Amino acid sequence: SGDDTYKAAESAPTSLTVTKIQSTLAITASQLTVNVGENITINGALAPGQIANITLTYTMPNGTITTKTVQSTNTGTFTDTIKLDKAGTWQVTASWAGNTQHTAAESTTITLTVQAVDTTTPMFALGGLGLGIIALILAAVALLMSFRKPKAAPPTQPPQQQST
Repeated sequence: SGDDTYKAAESAPTSLTVTKIQSTLAITASQLTVNVGENITINGALAPGQIANITLTYTMPNGTITTKTVQSTNTGTFTDTIKLDKAGTWQVTASWAGNTQHTAAESTTITLTVQAVDTTTPMFALGGLGLGIIALILAAVALLMSFRKPKAAPPTQPPQQQST
């Protein structure tokens, strides 16, 4: 609306585009190679830091997918520990759906190697240990035998003389 000096005026319509803030997710593993049955810890960070539900996707060697939801701290950090119970190659990825102000994000995939535990090793080690103990006992007996005094030989009879 105008006044006594100026007339009323109207501007042309203008478009505004409001975009969300870009988010990123990064994860690391405490170890990249473990034995079956061992735990690993996945550590991660969401940027910008905020409290959020992070989905961790674990893909087992047979293709089975397991997901876990963990909550990040107000600085964006999060942690999860998992027991890897199948030998082979596992993959882990973190993802976040985003919110009204931030875009969704997905981490790069981490590949983990889970080795089967060799159950034959203890048996062979025990076998080797058993043989070692037997050899030690035989050596000790031989050593003791070498220090024993030989028994005195029975007295010999002087040769008899033959009469002619």
